[in-house]
Amino acid sequence: VEHPVTELITGLDLVELQLRVASGEALPFQQQDLRIHGHAMEVRLYAENPRKNFLPSSGRLARLRLPDDAEGIRVDTGVREGDTVSTFYDAMIAKVISHGADRTQAIDRLIGALRASDIVGVDDNIGFLTRILDHQEFRAGAVDTSFIERHYNELVPSQDDELQTTLALAAVARAHHDRLRDSQTGSAKVRDGFRLNQPRTFRYRLSVDGGVHDVDLQESAAGVKVLIGGKPIDVDAVQLADERVQARVAGSDVAARAYSAGEAWVVRKGDASQVVGAVDEHARAAALHVAAGGTIVAPLPGSVLSVSVKAGDLVTAGAALMVIEAMKMEHTLRAQADGRVVSVRAKVGDRVKDGDELIVLAAADQQ
Repeated sequence: VEHPVTELITGLDLVELQLRVASGEALPFQQQDLRIHGHAMEVRLYAENPRKNFLPSSGRLARLRLPDDAEGIRVDTGVREGDTVSTFYDAMIAKVISHGADRTQAIDRLIGALRASDIVGVDDNIGFLTRILDHQEFRAGAVDTSFIERHYNELVPSQDDELQTTLALAAVARAHHDRLRDSQTGSAKVRDGFRLNQPRTFRYRLSVDGGVHDVDLQESAAGVKVLIGGKPIDVDAVQLADERVQARVAGSDVAARAYSAGEAWVVRKGDASQVVGAVDEHARAAALHVAAGGTIVAPLPGSVLSVSVKAGDLVTAGAALMVIEAMKMEHTLRAQADGRVVSVRAKVGDRVKDGDELIVLAAADQQ
């Protein structure tokens, strides 16, 4: 099953040899001809969530970057960007295999390959695998079947520890993106809260794992200040290039990649990524979109997670009607006004497309 490891240290193609033997050919070598060169190591890159007891994840691979051209790295995969990881098959995305002169070099190359990988659209175990490889006990070879249990909190750290840094980096990258876009298009819809002789402020409402956070980014001659829920976070030494952002956040130097993925943003720091919902006024309006005639429609493709109403129910403005999951985020569809549910056209588990009619509403006094 893990034939790539043997192939990298022997230079043989075991699958080809199996086919030749099955065709009646003899092996072209003897046991004494075989030599082992260096050290090889393999990890299985899975669509799964280590924080949820390694629950498999399904969805479309909106972004897939695998380092198949890195020195000493081999990548075996059967999927490509745009494919869907379904619920009907194994959730493995790829095998990533390293080869080095010794075990230490093989580990270092494998860590580098994982940190250069990028996946958006499903949960992944990149961070989990990287932290195992870089753990001092693993590097020393002190591994047994209780290794993960003993070090679980180190291997699967809480996201709360990194939340403020993630929000700050997302705000910095988003402000840079908005500034460039508005300057290039000459847009009059600048959302930076400009005030004469006052710091320039970008205001965002960002969503992470269901939690919503108000984030303000203020730019002035003195530098950048980020406020999360009104609490200031020191951010300086900001550098931006393509998708890369470097900054000193709360006194710590941080380097990450940050890029848009539809309405969301992805922040990947080293071996872990986080999807950050960029919920501005335009996105909020889309999430609550109501078509003519009082019909709630899907604002984006996704899966129906829950339905809170049925035909005949009376609802009030702002009431949650349905939740759709897309890009690892939950989008709650709410009533725009008081009314009555005429019909519900989607059920839990349904896949819906952008613009699909989901719930039909009417005024409470209409029959």
